[in-house]
Amino acid sequence: MGRTLNREDIIDIIYGATFFGAGGGGSIANGMELLDKFDKNVELIVDDLKDMDENAYSVMAAGLGSPLAMKERGFGPEAISVVEGMMKVAADSGKKVTHIYSGEQGGFNTMVPIYAAISLGLPVLDLDGNGRAVPELNTGLLPIYDIPIDPLVLANANGDIVVGHPKEPLDSVACETIARSICMAYGMSVGFSTWMMSKADHEKASAVGQLSLARTVGSLLRASDTKADNLSAKLTEKGVQHKVFAKGKIKKIDVTVENGFDFGKTVIETEKGKLYTVDFKNENLIIRDADGKALLVVPEIITIIDTDTMKPLSNADTAEGQNVMLLGVKAPQRWWDTPRGYDCWAHILKLIGYSKADKAVPLE
Repeated sequence: MGRTLNREDIIDIIYGATFFGAGGGGSIANGMELLDKFDKNVELIVDDLKDMDENAYSVMAAGLGSPLAMKERGFGPEAISVVEGMMKVAADSGKKVTHIYSGEQGGFNTMVPIYAAISLGLPVLDLDGNGRAVPELNTGLLPIYDIPIDPLVLANANGDIVVGHPKEPLDSVACETIARSICMAYGMSVGFSTWMMSKADHEKASAVGQLSLARTVGSLLRASDTKADNLSAKLTEKGVQHKVFAKGKIKKIDVTVENGFDFGKTVIETEKGKLYTVDFKNENLIIRDADGKALLVVPEIITIIDTDTMKPLSNADTAEGQNVMLLGVKAPQRWWDTPRGYDCWAHILKLIGYSKADKAVPLE
């Protein structure tokens, strides 16, 4: 049955989730701010999916908006309010909620459901809705495996709750429009919940075991003997399929905030003067070489590590002059089991000059 994690275990999860967040999902610092709201003896109960009752339901909790806005303003009450709002909607329809789960990976958005779970006395499930971070509702495992987005619940810091029931429960684009509109109205930062899921739903669509994987990688990153020169070997020992594309320094970052998203390019220069560019929209989307050739494309995970601290970086944390490693990490296989796992990114890739006619570039 459930296992109890302590504060150090949760910190490991925050680090590992940032690693799998692909530059999105919020920063380690924001995740730690939430954790620091509890005392040092904080405990979290984690249940395996196999132990979930067949007739029970789980709800996700996340922060929605600009990573830069969340980093600057902080977060907390929104997470509790949005889960309570979703639980009320569930109760009104005769459904029993027994668990909370994370909708995406990231130092912040994996900590949000943990924060809500501890605050409300509920366990979290050892899984994730995506196994990575995603910039939009429609770029996710749950919509591509036809998990309904109904109801859609959002909450602000004052406890105001907005409940949406889309006409078409699978219309993730319409729900994205609703969610982003509310997000912008509340200053680009809200609590967000949808995809009320059963055990069968998770078995169909979720990245099962992801919380444990994040904890394993986070523990590795935090180990005193983990350095830039042995990180790759340690990841391989843990079964994390990856590739190191570059070691060097961040030469330049261009970023703008538009409609609740951080758009930009991060240019990394190796010691030998070789240049790599990472295109991002909140999350890292493409690694390109100096000639503009795509070397890796979403849904694969593109991660940047600060080699001075061995901390994985969100795109709100990167800065010119940082010493970094650029890694590609294999996304959960469910992303590649259907063409929709790549096609759902087409409209975003087009915005950054990568048309749908261009092929997917998975990690080899």
